[in-house]
Amino acid sequence: MYIIYIYDKNKNLLTQFFEISNLQITEKLNDVSTAIFHIENKKEKIRYFSKEPASFFDLNNQIFKQNEGKKLNSFLVSKEKILVKDLAKYQYLKESNIVDIYKIDQNGNEKRLFYGLIKGVKSDLQTCEVRCVDFIYLLKKKCIFSNINGVFSAKEILNNIKTQINNRDNNFIKTINCEINDQTNRDFKRGKTIFDILRDLASDLYEFKFIDGNLFFVDSIGEDRTSGSNIVFFEYNIFSPESANISKAEIEYDLDNIFNYVYGSDEIGFDSESVEIFGVLEKFDDKNKKEKLLQENKNSLKEFKIEPIISDFFFCNVGDTVKVSIDNGTEMLKFDGSLKVVEKSYKSGDLEVVTFKLNSSKFRSKNIFETISELKSDVKNLKL
Repeated sequence: MYIIYIYDKNKNLLTQFFEISNLQITEKLNDVSTAIFHIENKKEKIRYFSKEPASFFDLNNQIFKQNEGKKLNSFLVSKEKILVKDLAKYQYLKESNIVDIYKIDQNGNEKRLFYGLIKGVKSDLQTCEVRCVDFIYLLKKKCIFSNINGVFSAKEILNNIKTQINNRDNNFIKTINCEINDQTNRDFKRGKTIFDILRDLASDLYEFKFIDGNLFFVDSIGEDRTSGSNIVFFEYNIFSPESANISKAEIEYDLDNIFNYVYGSDEIGFDSESVEIFGVLEKFDDKNKKEKLLQENKNSLKEFKIEPIISDFFFCNVGDTVKVSIDNGTEMLKFDGSLKVVEKSYKSGDLEVVTFKLNSSKFRSKNIFETISELKSDVKNLKL
């Protein structure tokens, strides 16, 4: 069971929805997260068979509910369902209204699945489809008006952005949580979006999120959960299947994000072992992070897509580093180490499906338009 709260931009509660279907959520690291859900265009309409006028019974009248089908004051009370929808709540399904989606567990506790805003709505005679994005999407709609060029720390650049944006949209960025003072050479032209700037800065292997006007730009959004009492361990071994907590696993190797020869205006860095394996794969970088970038990108990129046996969306969070041990008897699908959770997804239905995407790189994700297109395609084929 789900409950969806709809608020205006000032966080005033407008309405709630309980009956939804085809809920799909994709949460990403350093990118826009998305959600899609459907609301059926139907509602129970009460039809009364009695000598009393229909208005005698209210839709929410508990006396009627408790005595349905029984004699009440010598008159029969009954009802039937008619495909009619009380559309009053639909007026609040507007772009930019805030959406807060919760799953209600068996103990009645509300656990947040998604928090963001409505991006768009599409409705036909049968269903209404609501498409949502998280607050990072708004950073695609904000641009700098003055150039930022020179050698600055990430903290200085973000404070400059905050001043520029808030001059036009007061208090859009309320706070900045960033203590990264490493100097970096950047050249951001007038008109560049905040999102593009953050992605550029994060290419130095940082992470960011934006929620309720609070911008976080840090070394790691998540936690190290590879050991201790808070450990998250994904495991599958063909030789001891009883220990597995994974039902499906896929791995993908990709050359796109591999480079082993980094050069800038004043120095060159390279990794001889990687060059021996892959040949010279070059990248120009003048941001004083050559060694760090080489260590992150010199090896073959491993990306795992995992479905756990128990579908628990809250098992771990995007940004967490988790322990993974997989061996299906081949060298191709064999890994033992730690990986970053770069994406997780959720699909509703009789059998919920939860998928985690784990990666040795922080920056492998489709853009929001590709994601929404895929989600819309999936919704057509999803059977509840």
